[in-house]
Amino acid sequence: MAQQDSLLGTFKNDSFKFTIIRISPKFIDSNRIEPSITIVESSISKRDKEKIENLKYSDWFKLLTNEKTDWATNLYLYEIYRRDASIFENVKDIKSWRFCCKKEDLDFWRKTLHQFTE
Repeated sequence: MAQQDSLLGTFKNDSFKFTIIRISPKFIDSNRIEPSITIVESSISKRDKEKIENLKYSDWFKLLTNEKTDWATNLYLYEIYRRDASIFENVKDIKSWRFCCKKEDLDFWRKTLHQFTE
């Protein structure tokens, strides 16, 4: 709980800084192409990223379900798992995300985080 409380500042929705970046396809050779991908890149410091590395499944879900940290936490998870973030080319704010995509993202993170944490 203390660890989660200390991360509230890192994942505050109203101050979280991020960029959506579209990476062009890469031509590996004449028979292979690495497809384009859209990623999230945040401005979280290296020191904070090291603290975040060992979060438990339950801590992630507290952050994802807290209205003060849900959007920022979700975007950060997109970054560290390099999940295709093309949805954020159209969904540009927290209100739109909560309306259209939050439930789907929570379902995805519930399955994904359960595999890689705890």
